[in-house]
Amino acid sequence: MSVPYFHLLRLSARSIGRALRCMDVIQLISLSFCSKTCKSAVTATNLECTSIIVTVMRTMLKINLHFRVVTCELVLNYENLDELPHSVKIWENPGNPLIGYIMEAEDFSTIAFANTSLSFTSKNYMLHIMDIMNKSTIDVDDAGDDVPLIVLQDLFKNICITRLICISEISPNNMQKYASVHARDCMIPMSTDLEIHSSAYPTFCSSFDSLDIRTPLHSPNDLLNFNSSTVTITDSRLTEKDCNLFLKHWLLGISSQNLKLLTVCFLIDDKNALLDGIFYTQQPEPRAMGFESRRFDYRTIRGSFDVQNVDGVEATLYLYDFSFDFVVLE
Repeated sequence: MSVPYFHLLRLSARSIGRALRCMDVIQLISLSFCSKTCKSAVTATNLECTSIIVTVMRTMLKINLHFRVVTCELVLNYENLDELPHSVKIWENPGNPLIGYIMEAEDFSTIAFANTSLSFTSKNYMLHIMDIMNKSTIDVDDAGDDVPLIVLQDLFKNICITRLICISEISPNNMQKYASVHARDCMIPMSTDLEIHSSAYPTFCSSFDSLDIRTPLHSPNDLLNFNSSTVTITDSRLTEKDCNLFLKHWLLGISSQNLKLLTVCFLIDDKNALLDGIFYTQQPEPRAMGFESRRFDYRTIRGSFDVQNVDGVEATLYLYDFSFDFVVLE
């Protein structure tokens, strides 16, 4: 039995709004591709997407949409990234995707476009999703594929990347390529090798607002090349002597001149070794200082040791049992 078409857009604006609120995310995203009017109607629903994460591969681009209770993924398949995709699929997962879960064919729902003349490039899809989700920024997940630099630069041109997630253990040049697209923040997650990959070193020298390193650092030289404003090292194999070397280089004005906040997590057993050869002024324990950054609305730093480099820039260092904060004063 054939079912007659239901002309949704012929309803009143109020009725359209009610109808759209009864649809799930997959239906709304699919509807938004039908026409400009449909796109505007879906955009007006103000979908509460918390983040958009884009993963670029040689023959596939994934756009992950994270909501409070579901995660959706738009998958584009193509021969080359700069060509039109030959297939587009979408799936929805209630809750966060399970680690190691392999998607089966029945998990996907193929998008069927009402407008057959629609010819979207991968960038068109990405911009369309950003529009209907009312998002001006995205996160980028480096999948390790050796995608040409010029293709990446064209894909992300004039798009604000909030965070770059670097996992390039396969393609050594990817981190440097992604750093060239001017991401605001960068995160290097835990490596399967349990050590920082050599491809990460060019990223250390890039200027990010925030650099979050979750792969263990072993060499003191890793601390000397940071050019980001805020650096957090949550898992390191560094020692007090390694951090002492960083302090001495900073005091001489020969490293990390753009650094405003450095947090290094490791077990501090010997405070004397960390401060050896450092001229400092010890402050009383109760003193608290306000530190403002984009990552923290207001953070209290209990300044125990004040230092000053050769250029007259002051900083304070507070030692915890399992970490230390190095804060440049403004």
